[in-house]
Amino acid sequence: MNKRNMYTSVRYLLACLLLISGGVVSAQSLTALIEEAAQKNLGLKAWDQEYQSAMERAPQSRLLPETQLSVGAFALPVETRNGPQRLRVGTMQMFPWFGTLDAKEELSRKQAAPLVSKKDLHAIDVEYQIKLAYYRLFQLKESREILNRNITLLESLRQLSLSKVEGGKASTADVLRLEIKLRESRQQLAIIEKQWIQPQSRINQLLNRDPLTHISVDDSFQFAQLNLEPKHNFHSQKTDHPALQILSKEQDRSRAAIKLNEKMAKPRWGVGIDYLLVDDIPTADFETNGRDALLFKASLNIPLQSKVYQSKNREENLRIEALETRKNLMEDQFLAQIEQAIANHESAELKYDLYEKQEESIRSVIQLLQSDYSHNGERFDELLNLEQDLLSYELKKLEAIVESHHAKAALERIILN
Repeated sequence: MNKRNMYTSVRYLLACLLLISGGVVSAQSLTALIEEAAQKNLGLKAWDQEYQSAMERAPQSRLLPETQLSVGAFALPVETRNGPQRLRVGTMQMFPWFGTLDAKEELSRKQAAPLVSKKDLHAIDVEYQIKLAYYRLFQLKESREILNRNITLLESLRQLSLSKVEGGKASTADVLRLEIKLRESRQQLAIIEKQWIQPQSRINQLLNRDPLTHISVDDSFQFAQLNLEPKHNFHSQKTDHPALQILSKEQDRSRAAIKLNEKMAKPRWGVGIDYLLVDDIPTADFETNGRDALLFKASLNIPLQSKVYQSKNREENLRIEALETRKNLMEDQFLAQIEQAIANHESAELKYDLYEKQEESIRSVIQLLQSDYSHNGERFDELLNLEQDLLSYELKKLEAIVESHHAKAALERIILN
């Protein structure tokens, strides 16, 4: 190995060591990563906290209006039969119409309910993002192995070329061209190590851990199979999707608002009591002289602006209709995304079949050309070109496998199991 190749190899090893030493090596499967995200993702924790905060409004909504307390002193005492009134102390408690507090509490709970579905929707998105990043890591890992195999083949071919040059059956140009291809492959390996950082950091971010924590991909993926009937499953389970649940729960909130609005349009009533402090009449002597007074009172607030409540009801009913339209639109979008995912999967399958057949044919031809070159030193150009074609088809076949899993992940994002 010359100095330049040795330097490249040392650099590659140092890059690997630095990458691994940047964090703790974590050998986790895709399933384990998704399960860990369900516990540690900050976005999911935030939705939990928002829901708990919103639920605190429910008991608050059952509170009665503040009790009114009044105190009054007579600047000019009111003379009564029992004596002059000096001080008045009173209290009044208003009450909403029967069932209003229950309607308020129900509205508070309906307002909090969409937050649960929003958390579920975020969880689906987190799972999808982890899958995409993990499939990218798998693709990089497999690409590295394919490149290493290609380097091994090129190295063996280089040794063969050197022996042919020594025997006068090959040109030095053959060896130089092989060294150029080897340099390209080693450079691609170094690039892969750099590309590894982005999907790894993305997964670590979703799991709320150090972005340099190394992820070792243990899973080995074959071409993904779709064992389902997407349209049938979607129509039978569409109400389970959190995105549609959010809209349905918003409709329930509007219905609860209408129910409360109808209660608010009813009269409000109150009861109270006043205590009046009365002084004695110094010149009088009778049994009730200076006796304090106690006054019981009731009040009734009658809403006269009925148009306000009618307008509020129309507003909420229109909102319910708009949300229903949005649900229909979202269902159409889901169906379009399902069709697109199926088309992507079928396209990946066609490409995979083609690349696999091409790979098998090229391997057969390479064996024949290697035999010719080994014996006669001929057809080197064809052999080298086919070696590169083989590398290209292996990488393309790997890409088709990843595309099939992307398509399946897109379907699973919509059709929940």
